[in-house]
Amino acid sequence: MQSGTGVAKKNIALQFRPQLIVRRIELEYGSLEVGGKPAKIHCTIANVGGTEGRVTHIVGSFAYSDVPGFWGNPSLGNRMTPGAYNQKVDMALSLNFRAGEDGKITIDADQAMFDKIKFVQMRSGHNVTNPKLVGEVRLCAELQYVDEIGITRKTGFYRWLDIETMRFKPIDDKEYEYAD
Repeated sequence: MQSGTGVAKKNIALQFRPQLIVRRIELEYGSLEVGGKPAKIHCTIANVGGTEGRVTHIVGSFAYSDVPGFWGNPSLGNRMTPGAYNQKVDMALSLNFRAGEDGKITIDADQAMFDKIKFVQMRSGHNVTNPKLVGEVRLCAELQYVDEIGITRKTGFYRWLDIETMRFKPIDDKEYEYAD
């Protein structure tokens, strides 16, 4: 049997539960300038709820979509966009966020993803930013966290990379962009 204090703490934890959201996702610009160094994505996680939450896992994908685009003569098969690529994101973490607190996590891109980002960036330098011509970089992931009484909760985020600002912007899809 639980004590009165234990029941009160559980009720408070349920009523004022944590709610973790992902705010700013930015690509580290400097990492694109150094040859061979993988790109880094910095995500700001904020707890907008009333009690502490502990991030336990991030799972998802960091992908380049090669919507068919050609430079030159497509009838000759002169494909100028690289092929699609998908880098899995699977990070076990243990980060605590008190109510009102935020912090950053970093996701490293591998060399193949770095090359795709560099391609999109080079095309942007020539004022070609249409994703139908150069492809698109997206980050789709789920943040898993637990509250003070052990209930697992999830926050999903789905963002596309605006290469001009080096920021990932939300995609309006409630199936992927949500806070539990």
